[in-house]
Amino acid sequence: MTTLLAGAVNNLRDLEPADAITGPASRGDQGTIQRHLDALKHDPELQRLYQLLADRTKALAPKQKEDAA
Repeated sequence: MTTLLAGAVNNLRDLEPADAITGPASRGDQGTIQRHLDALKHDPELQRLYQLLADRTKALAPKQKEDAA
């Protein structure tokens, strides 16, 4: 998760949040998200955090696509 968070923070230095998002949630890659959640099954709190961040990212992704059109 630190790699994902570091990439997001670096992107946010120059971009708006909807433009800065990357990763499986922004692409709608539910299979990868599920594999990540499965890998975190030993830590339910971290799993919930990952799911929350993925949900928030997915909520921003449609706006990003609309703005590009």
